[in-house]
Amino acid sequence: FFAFLAACIWAVVNIADKIIISRLTHEPAVPVLLMNSVGLLVAIGIFVFRGLPIFSPSLAGVAFVIGFFSLLPSYCYFSAAKEQEISRVVPLFQLASLFTPIIAFCTIGEVFSVKTYASIAMLVIGAFLISSTQLFPLKINRAFWFMVGAAFTYAVYGIFLKFSLQFWSFWDVFAVMRVGAFLLSIPLLLACQKSFKLLVDQQGVKGVLIIAF
Repeated sequence: FFAFLAACIWAVVNIADKIIISRLTHEPAVPVLLMNSVGLLVAIGIFVFRGLPIFSPSLAGVAFVIGFFSLLPSYCYFSAAKEQEISRVVPLFQLASLFTPIIAFCTIGEVFSVKTYASIAMLVIGAFLISSTQLFPLKINRAFWFMVGAAFTYAVYGIFLKFSLQFWSFWDVFAVMRVGAFLLSIPLLLACQKSFKLLVDQQGVKGVLIIAF
């Protein structure tokens, strides 16, 4: 039941993302900035209830490295959603299933069974077939390459996250990662301030807050 419910919620979120990037703003950096602003608020809430973690250079590195690799997939995803139907974009997230075992093998030495690798290959092929608009001759558009970037950086994010959880608690890693992602998204605000201002003018502050959450 919960798996089905999660899939339904994910589908609704994907449709909402498409509406945002198609009708409310055409700049992928805007929804990414809004998401990271909400993430910062969540991080502040964690710090209030749990207290600040013991600062160290390595934890600061976690904040920016994992924050960076959580920022890129979102930007690539919204860029792809801007280019193509969301029903063709979302399945390409399965490419992360291809990149994750490769990166995990190269970095932390994880090895899976042949059955697992075969299952991953089937998922990737299925996602590719669903997302392709034309197979013969093969036609690959910009949205596909954006999703390759999203899947790859998401896989790197997952590996870094797993490695970090060996040394710090989940809540500490999650909170500092959200802070790092927000700080790294500030240049996006500077780059797309006209688009952001236009969104505020059209939707109002309340509308922007609804979009963010």
